[in-house]
Amino acid sequence: SNVNTTVSATISRVTKLNEAGLLDEGQALLDEQLLALDGAEAERKAGIVQLYDTALNQAILRRSPGEACRAILAKSDLEDFSDEVERLHGLHSIFASWLERGEQLGLNFDLEVSILLARECVQRSEKSDLHGAMLTDLGKALVSLGERESEIERLEQAVEAFRFALQENTRDRVPLDWARTQMTLGTALVRLGERENGSERLEQAVEAFRAALQESTRERVPLEWARTQMNLGKALFALGQDRHDREALRDAIAHLEAAYSVFHESGHDFGIKEVEMQLRVARTGLRRM
Repeated sequence: SNVNTTVSATISRVTKLNEAGLLDEGQALLDEQLLALDGAEAERKAGIVQLYDTALNQAILRRSPGEACRAILAKSDLEDFSDEVERLHGLHSIFASWLERGEQLGLNFDLEVSILLARECVQRSEKSDLHGAMLTDLGKALVSLGERESEIERLEQAVEAFRFALQENTRDRVPLDWARTQMTLGTALVRLGERENGSERLEQAVEAFRAALQESTRERVPLEWARTQMNLGKALFALGQDRHDREALRDAIAHLEAAYSVFHESGHDFGIKEVEMQLRVARTGLRRM
């Protein structure tokens, strides 16, 4: 290649200058050629980045999440990072942007890309303390897309990802992360319970939310406690409806009222409105049963 030819010629000239006792001239020649090569490398790298950007746009036009993910990963791997942990954080930031855009704009394609990026983050974090967090984020992406699909495969994959995450982020090691993963697991199980016959998934969801409350206490994280209470109430309501169980409905109302008290104290308008709606539904359901 032209680069190899230039390098060989430069080494030969520097050697001759050194043999002639012209050491400073040899150093000056090296500095000049290194500067030129650095510039050429930067230009080459910029060209490659443009090609990967074009490849990503092409993948979007062709609706190919796999091709899009490959272009994103290739471009990301060109970036300079101090270590692999920093590189993983960089890739995770890209994943988060695709997930956020997919959720906010209702773009299934972006959610599919986010799932593939999350799987790559999981694979790259296998030997690090970030593995549990990456598994949890994979589960969240799977739930986001699974909620939009008629098939339950992605929701089942989400449950599996959350359960693996719980093995990594144990209660003893990271109690709040463990509780938050229990919360997301419960949410995925509720979504499955809404689509499957029987109450097994809803029972598992109730267990997950109750587990989360063991660490996400009102004193420690009041708003998280309230959200968990609300989700537990919703799961108990669904379970009570499925079983025609008045006691479960009463329990659901009690948890929803607990959530309302914290949302009201904190002035959390969205939480207040959501719980008020759920309470109306639950109380109506109890009166009619």
